[in-house]
Amino acid sequence: MLAYVEAKAIVGGTTSIQGSPPSNKPRDGWLVRNIDDETFGTGNPNLVYASVLTMKTAALGDRANKMRGSHSAFIYHCAEGQRGSVVAREFTDAEQAGCLQTRFIAVHTNAVDPAWYSDWTTQAGAIVWSPFSNLWLYGQTTDVPAARDAGISICLGSDWAPSGTKSIQGELKSARLTADAVGWALSDEDLVRMVTCQPGDVLNRAWQRQVGRLQPGAQADIVVIKAKQSAQPFSTIISSTEDAVDLVIVDGVPRYGTPQLTSDAISAATSLMEATLGAGTPAMTSLRVGTRSMRLLLIHSSDVPGLSEWSAVVDRLKEVRANPRREVEQAHAEYARWAGRLDDAEAPLRLALDMPTGIVPIGGLPKNLDDLVVPPLESLIHDEEWLASLIDRGFHRGLLDGLADYYG
Repeated sequence: MLAYVEAKAIVGGTTSIQGSPPSNKPRDGWLVRNIDDETFGTGNPNLVYASVLTMKTAALGDRANKMRGSHSAFIYHCAEGQRGSVVAREFTDAEQAGCLQTRFIAVHTNAVDPAWYSDWTTQAGAIVWSPFSNLWLYGQTTDVPAARDAGISICLGSDWAPSGTKSIQGELKSARLTADAVGWALSDEDLVRMVTCQPGDVLNRAWQRQVGRLQPGAQADIVVIKAKQSAQPFSTIISSTEDAVDLVIVDGVPRYGTPQLTSDAISAATSLMEATLGAGTPAMTSLRVGTRSMRLLLIHSSDVPGLSEWSAVVDRLKEVRANPRREVEQAHAEYARWAGRLDDAEAPLRLALDMPTGIVPIGGLPKNLDDLVVPPLESLIHDEEWLASLIDRGFHRGLLDGLADYYG
């Protein structure tokens, strides 16, 4: 599942994601950079803290101390909802706990009074703007100009799959449509900076490593997008679809692209890849993305056996979907072999659902496992089926229908 999710990100030109489930090793964070778990070889797993759930005052105070004392960043889903609603208190609670610092990264904040952003100005951090999800769920979004006027860095993120776009490509287009509809003076360059140098600069405050910029000494995360001659670069990036992403390199390693470009890139980076992935040039697997046959690097020197081919990933997901009861029962039986002999923390398997903590599922499993239904596997790209789901749904009052002009 994680291989599929990261593939969906990378085919849209994404090089870093945030929010991958913890402790699902070794799969997560291989295709793309995992912001939560990145250590850059320091051995410090706490460069970035994150929480999707609302935190109590004491816990927020602890995160504030971590940001001050250890220079960690804190990503907090905060005040997501309609402006003036009760969830706006999440922002004021974070402020009272001392979290409004330069390494505080608030996701959403669309429920807060824009005037409150001035309280953050002296130590301005960042806001992750998710226009598609906000408009889909609430019919309104973050006041980006007010936040920018307060000196807060704005980054774009697609929130999550149920109410977001499939990748940052979709979010760029949603941001363009939103800014045009409400009359915000945001240029194409402004928007592209929200997915490149601005998030890179913000993360650099904790990582002490530069991403999001093409400069000496920065992490080599590079995306190559096909453009017409004499095309304007920033508008080209915003209007590009998955069919225009020709190559994605993460930390100098070619991870995805056309057969020709990935072959050329691997030849140029053989020594670096051997140092990163082990001896020998790794083989890339083939996958169909839209109208093109592409290549993807799934393997690693200590990878899960049998999942180096894309077809195996898809087949495994289909196998689980076809008979979820069997999979749950097999998982319980596998876990039972360790029960009583190992502490739960040491056991190689734990079955948990839904909650971001990975500990307590919402509602748990049904008593009758035959009632389990796994939704169909979605496409990797913004396709016609996805576009059709926009019409007459959500609270965006048709504003997001303009995505069809990009993807239709």
